[in-house]
Amino acid sequence: MPYGSDLSPDLIRFKGSHLPFSKEFPSEYRARSSQPSSGIMNMSNIFLLRTLMLQDSLYKDEEKWGKSLKDAHAKAKEIFVEKKYLQDSLDALLLRQKDLENDVSDLKDEVLSAAGVYFEWSKEQVLFLYPNLDLSPLDPFKAVKGGAIVDEESTTSLEPEFFPH
Repeated sequence: MPYGSDLSPDLIRFKGSHLPFSKEFPSEYRARSSQPSSGIMNMSNIFLLRTLMLQDSLYKDEEKWGKSLKDAHAKAKEIFVEKKYLQDSLDALLLRQKDLENDVSDLKDEVLSAAGVYFEWSKEQVLFLYPNLDLSPLDPFKAVKGGAIVDEESTTSLEPEFFPH
């Protein structure tokens, strides 16, 4: 008899028996006939087992994807916080850069002003030593080039000639 076949108890014969199962064992026949046949039972059990397996797989996938989704949300939040921190740092650095540029501009003005004051101070000292000397062609923004006093823009070098190279 093939496994899982849907044979009714009436077709089952015992060795040496010529009576159907229902006539030979009436109480067992009634008990078995009130239950679904074995093929249907097997199909029902297989379907139930398959359903439980799929449900278990679904729960595992849901746990896995749920954990992955939670991890992704946590990583996204972490990246957002880091981006906010970096943006705030960038804004602070840009403000600091602007302040420093303003400081550099102010210092340039102070250096030019101080250079002008010290240039005039030096001219006064030279005039004290040589009162008849004409210092009118001298200017803090002029340079000596080729034995003449010329505008600094017309020189090829930004350094005066008396600085060693």
